[in-house]
Amino acid sequence: MRSGGGPVTFSEFVEHIIDPRRRRPLDRHWRPYHQLCQPCHVRYDFIGHYETLVSDSRYVLRRLGIRDARLPRPTAGHNSSDHVVEMFSQLTQTQLRRLVDVFRLDFELFGYSANVSQEARTRSDHGSQTFAKHGAATRRTQRT
Repeated sequence: MRSGGGPVTFSEFVEHIIDPRRRRPLDRHWRPYHQLCQPCHVRYDFIGHYETLVSDSRYVLRRLGIRDARLPRPTAGHNSSDHVVEMFSQLTQTQLRRLVDVFRLDFELFGYSANVSQEARTRSDHGSQTFAKHGAATRRTQRT
């Protein structure tokens, strides 16, 4: 538990998530998603992703036979990959490995790579492209 005042850093938050001494389940907002949506007990026919929200929404609407729906346009200029790289660069290799271990099944079930390397963590000349190419932000496209 945190002893000082002020805002919690990302590293401190991750420590809370990965702390092996934690006895109670994580709050539902931080719990691995597979524990919430029961993918082994519910036969989902589609899993959408935020990264492909517009095309996924169109796909679902087409499947439902809805043709004239107008979707809001995504906000231009926002790149969450840069933010992810910045946040993950604050973690130690051990923290990163343990965090990936906590969410490994989510990565696998929902089409993301859990292969996060030191190169992906470190902001380099390639920035978010390196992370997206090698890290947790990489998603395999799959529709059923």
